[in-house]
Amino acid sequence: MELATRSHSQKFLSGLGRCMDQDLVQTPEELEVRSAIKKRGVQLFAPEKGGRYEVFNDRPLDPAIVDYCVQDVQLMPQLWNIYNAKLSLMDKRWATKIERETKARLLLSQSPGFNEKGQHMAKAPPTW
Repeated sequence: MELATRSHSQKFLSGLGRCMDQDLVQTPEELEVRSAIKKRGVQLFAPEKGGRYEVFNDRPLDPAIVDYCVQDVQLMPQLWNIYNAKLSLMDKRWATKIERETKARLLLSQSPGFNEKGQHMAKAPPTW
């Protein structure tokens, strides 16, 4: 949704963090809390930061991982509202493109041998 509403370069998708930073209105305190939660979560799951991906399989989940995930889920509706409002002013074909690409990416993510890492995942759809 963000890509379709963007007026500048549409070569690459923006990640969730970038969308939150650029499009959500947040106080400095909210940004500080969000940053601390993200940092702690990344330290637990990112191997390059000393973490391990398997932390998501641990039970009970580490409270810092719960906070990391909950934070994103809580903010997604706000982003959806922002982008949906912009899309409502645009050509209706964008909604169809977004739906088609979303379905294609979901199917791809469930395919055998799917590689979720790499720049190929950040590239915008070629027809955009």
